[in-house]
Amino acid sequence: MISGLCIDVSAKELKAHLGARADHHEKKAEWYRTQASTLSEGGAGTEMSNDPVRSLAESEQQHREKAAYFRFMEQHIIENETYRLSQNDLSQIELSSRYYPGVHF
Repeated sequence: MISGLCIDVSAKELKAHLGARADHHEKKAEWYRTQASTLSEGGAGTEMSNDPVRSLAESEQQHREKAAYFRFMEQHIIENETYRLSQNDLSQIELSSRYYPGVHF
């Protein structure tokens, strides 16, 4: 009997995905840093909260933390193994949103 739904993913595929997610979050962090810098220098921007620069800086930090998480995971994948991922695992590593935008487990 099989209990639950798990997906087997090769180490190579998982490592590539984790690296791509780290790259994505690094780019997003840089975008938020640029936006915060522009606003703090008096550039044009839209009101996001009572303190838009702080809000942008917080978003930057969140993406930096996610990038570090994914980069760490990527660097610790055991080569030539198969990883059995649960629905929670897929959601945690943002795999579901990559293949099915808008669908979250």
